[in-house]
Amino acid sequence: MKTKLITLSLLFLIFSAQAQTSSFAYRRMLKGVDSAGWYGISLPNGVIQNCQTDFADLRIFQIAGADTTEAPYLLKVQVPIVTEVNEQLNAFNLAKKDGKQYLSFELKKDQFVNEIDLSFLEENYDGVVTVAGSEDQKDWFEVDRQRIISIHNENMQFTSAKLSFSKVHYRFIRLELACDRPLTFQSASFKNQLIEPGVFSLPALTWNTTHLKSKGQTVVSIDLKEYQLINYFSVVMNESNDFYRAFRLGRLIDSTKTQKGWEFFYDELASGYITSFTANEFNFGYAPAQKLRLTIYNGDNLPIDIQSMVVRSPQVKLTTRMKNEGTSFLYYGNERLAAPQYDLVVFKDKIPAPKKNLEIANEEKLLAEAVKPSALIENQIWLWGILGVVIAVLGYFTLKMMKTK
Repeated sequence: MKTKLITLSLLFLIFSAQAQTSSFAYRRMLKGVDSAGWYGISLPNGVIQNCQTDFADLRIFQIAGADTTEAPYLLKVQVPIVTEVNEQLNAFNLAKKDGKQYLSFELKKDQFVNEIDLSFLEENYDGVVTVAGSEDQKDWFEVDRQRIISIHNENMQFTSAKLSFSKVHYRFIRLELACDRPLTFQSASFKNQLIEPGVFSLPALTWNTTHLKSKGQTVVSIDLKEYQLINYFSVVMNESNDFYRAFRLGRLIDSTKTQKGWEFFYDELASGYITSFTANEFNFGYAPAQKLRLTIYNGDNLPIDIQSMVVRSPQVKLTTRMKNEGTSFLYYGNERLAAPQYDLVVFKDKIPAPKKNLEIANEEKLLAEAVKPSALIENQIWLWGILGVVIAVLGYFTLKMMKTK
């Protein structure tokens, strides 16, 4: 009787372990665990393509015989993190000389600045701002010189009056405005931006351009080599004259075949203006994509050719604490699974740096094998049915033993 009970218990443990991992479509073996401790795992694009977009279905299991242990992890999408100190300062010594306007500002002690966001009452202006710094308002040192512009009409509302430069530390800042019209100063926001750079790759891409003259649009189909996360897009236009064009950037999320052919559906990633006035760089929340569509609205203007484009793909990193036992796997591919709730998320600042990164093996397809008629044990319905029988038998023998005693 004891032998039967032990056998049934082992079967229950085996079935429980299989139930823990049977709902996933894919897994990859993790190699390199040589001792207990913290390890890093960099997700390849193949994982990103087959897991949930928010990574909720990622699980790390260590399997040793009939024992399956889930290893908690901390996930980080390594996009740039920007923090800033923002201070509104009042202008003094407002003056005009030789058609130029001057604004002076006194910074607080130990205040660093690398961006000034200006606001003026007027619209439709075009000018150049020279930024200078001083400790005593006698000796001035030029920091940078940048263009500001505002265009407001029935087709466009565009203003660029933000000055970005290398970080400076002066007691006083003076702005010299050379503009095509007098400007009425409203406000100036002085910022010190601290940027923690992300970890990213620059995926290879190709594109095909179509000019739709009847719609006044240029449509650019962009193909990435792999399905991957992206969070940044920049474009350089092949045009020497000033220009500004509205645009939308979308990623392909679905398609359907109709009587008129294939219809494609895109989710918007970014929109705004591509102009000759500023660098055309656009950051957005990270999203998985392989096919993109850039639509440029030309209106009655001639199309502009694209010289180059760049997208960035942030790295996704897992940090996990592993035991030095059994075989380790990363499981994924379960649309119904909710994100795990791990304690270490609360204490992430106390997690030490990983001792090394684990090697992640090629992808194994799991559910594809489950459809074979002979592999009934891999089907969830059969699995849970057998588990129910095992539990019932265990309960029966347990009660019988108790009555015998």
